[in-house]
Amino acid sequence: AYIDENLDAVLGDIFKAMGVQNLSDLVSGLLNIYSTETVQELADSIKTVFVDLDDTIWWFTENSKVALRHVYDKFGLSQYCNDYNSFRDIYAAKNLELWDLYHYGKINKDYLVTERYRYTLEQIGVPGDIEALAKDIDDEYLFFLSSMGTLIPGAKDLLDYLVKKYDVNILSNGFKEVQMRK
Repeated sequence: AYIDENLDAVLGDIFKAMGVQNLSDLVSGLLNIYSTETVQELADSIKTVFVDLDDTIWWFTENSKVALRHVYDKFGLSQYCNDYNSFRDIYAAKNLELWDLYHYGKINKDYLVTERYRYTLEQIGVPGDIEALAKDIDDEYLFFLSSMGTLIPGAKDLLDYLVKKYDVNILSNGFKEVQMRK
C-alpha cells in the first residue's frame, strides 16, 4: 500500500530522536529494557509489517545509476561534459540538496524534479532553453527508472518469508506515480 511521500522522513526523524540508527539498535534497546521473553511476546504480537521500498526492496541506488547514465547518453550530454562522472557528481550533489529541502517542505515536487536537471545542465554549459530540456530529461529519467527491476540482494527471499507470517505493506517517500510502476 502506498502511504505518503513524507512518511519515511517522519519515521526517520522519530528514530533519530530515539537514538535508533537501525533495526539492530532498536532490538538491542528493547532487550536492555525488557526480558527476552517480553521481546519475544512483542514480536509474536506483530501482525503487520511495513517495508520501505527504495534501497530496502527495490535497489534504488543501482537502478538510479543506470537511469542517469541512460539520460546522459540519450540526450547527448557528453558533447557538453565529456566526463560522465563529473556530470553525475554535479547532479547528485544538487539532487541531494533539493531532496533535503523537499523533506522539510521548503520546495515542492515540481521544483525538485525540474531544478535538479536545470542546474546540472547550466553547470555543464548546455545552451538554449534548458528549462524545457530539464523537464524532458527528468520525464525520461523517471520513466526509465521505474522500468528497472533490480532488487536488493535477498529482498525477494525476505518478502517471501514475511508474506507467510504478516500483512506486508510497502512505504515510500518517492513520487506516487513513479513508485506505483515499480
